Amino acid sequence: MKKSFIYTSLTAALAFAAATNSMAGTLNFHGTITHPGCNVSADSQDLQIEMGYISGAVFNGSIGQLTGAKNFTIHLVDCPVSSTQAVLTFEGQTVTNSDEILALTDTSSASGLGIQLTNSQGQIIKLNQPTEPQVITAGENQLNYVARFITTSNTVKSGEAYANAVFTVNYY
Repeated sequence: MKKSFIYTSLTAALAFAAATNSMAGTLNFHGTITHPGCNVSADSQDLQIEMGYISGAVFNGSIGQLTGAKNFTIHLVDCPVSSTQAVLTFEGQTVTNSDEILALTDTSSASGLGIQLTNSQGQIIKLNQPTEPQVITAGENQLNYVARFITTSNTVKSGEAYANAVFTVNYY
């Protein structure tokens, strides 16, 4: 009986000692709630906007001259009822000292100009930052824009002009 009492006392003492050396912890939870968005239609996922041939004679040697406006549309499909606004961000390399002019790529042989984007109301789009929200409805939507050349130098060199931008769409 003494052995049983000593064993029970020892077990209880070890259990108490283990409990006094325990530590508290913290649980941190994080989640993101999103609204389902639209899909960008296949014909808008890799748009090729042909700016056409522009005669060098149209440039008069001033900076900020606009020419060669081309309309383009981004089609959104399968938009749910819960998405009522779309905000786009056009990201790309800009010219020095302007967040409104997309720079020509290094593969361009032309120089002295860039590409400026506007929305369908003619408002200039600032690159690398969200646009103003556009109202969208359930189903299909067309977001209309204009791309145009803008001179960035007093001298424009003839040649091929290439520029690239990536767009992302956020829904609200």
